[in-house]
Amino acid sequence: MTGMVRGLFGLALAATALLAMVVPGAAQEAPSGTVEITSITIAPGFGFNWGDGILTLPDGSKHKFSLENPKVVAVGISTVKATGSVYNLKRVQDLEGCYRAVEAGIAIGAGVSGMMMKNEHGVVIHLHATQMGINFNVGIGGMNIKLKSHLF
Repeated sequence: MTGMVRGLFGLALAATALLAMVVPGAAQEAPSGTVEITSITIAPGFGFNWGDGILTLPDGSKHKFSLENPKVVAVGISTVKATGSVYNLKRVQDLEGCYRAVEAGIAIGAGVSGMMMKNEHGVVIHLHATQMGINFNVGIGGMNIKLKSHLF
């Protein structure tokens, strides 16, 4: 069991290194905003992640959104809290869309994961998450984001 966990952890670390290559220029720009996400993942080999988030813009305005994220290579059940930076956001409506992502993570009790993703409008999101539960995921996937409302 320990060997398997070490192997999965090594694989997750290698995949996390790939995250740095997905969108090399975005980290050098000033963020267009920040996001906070809370979600749940259920995955018996393949899985599904769904949740809600809040986009905060530099002017302080906040916008609710929902997300759905099918997972191809994932095992476990976990809750995830993520924060991140948004880049290349010209209009709030551009947050919506289908994002292509590279992600990696492992959680046994508690764990961490990372994701970089980009949608068809050129919006890039870098996420860092903490997970509670038992979960392993790695690979290239996608996430759908839809705006819900303007908070204030």
